[in-house]
Amino acid sequence: MYLADVDIGHAIEAGEIQISPAVKAEDIRPAGIRLHLADTIAMPISSDAKVVDFAAPECTDFKLFELPREGYVLKKREFILASTVETVQTSPNILAQLDGRSTMARIGVMIHCGSSVIDNVHEEARAITLEIANLGPYDVRLRAGDAIGMLIFSYLTNNVQQPANPQYRGQVMVTPPVVRSFERA
Repeated sequence: MYLADVDIGHAIEAGEIQISPAVKAEDIRPAGIRLHLADTIAMPISSDAKVVDFAAPECTDFKLFELPREGYVLKKREFILASTVETVQTSPNILAQLDGRSTMARIGVMIHCGSSVIDNVHEEARAITLEIANLGPYDVRLRAGDAIGMLIFSYLTNNVQQPANPQYRGQVMVTPPVVRSFERA
């Protein structure tokens, strides 16, 4: 069951959803909370020779940049990582999912390329890393503080029982990937 605006407000008041900085009333949407772009992005350092191999992982190369006042122009076919201004933590029975902004999607900008579930098995509030890709025909200017997406919430049938995965512990800003090996069947 997805939470409506009234339910989200109640869950925030009860401490089941914790968001910092505090959510403004205009950022609570009919079925979610509007999220905003933080001031740092991570850009992949490209190399034609670079191959990420999950069977033999190596460090992926990203460089962090502060967004200038005039913003950053995301070029056509460009990919960056960014994060939300907001840090989020939910109780073990609430799942959060990242959703893009319709206006951005209509010009070809995606804010999550595959990872839309924000699990709640962490001991601390975390910023949400955004996987931003420009698939559209236009270059797009992104500025710190821009409304970038929405977080929707639903109740789980039980509390999550799995322990926290330390892979991205303490994530309070954009975090490049930590590539790990996958077990083979």
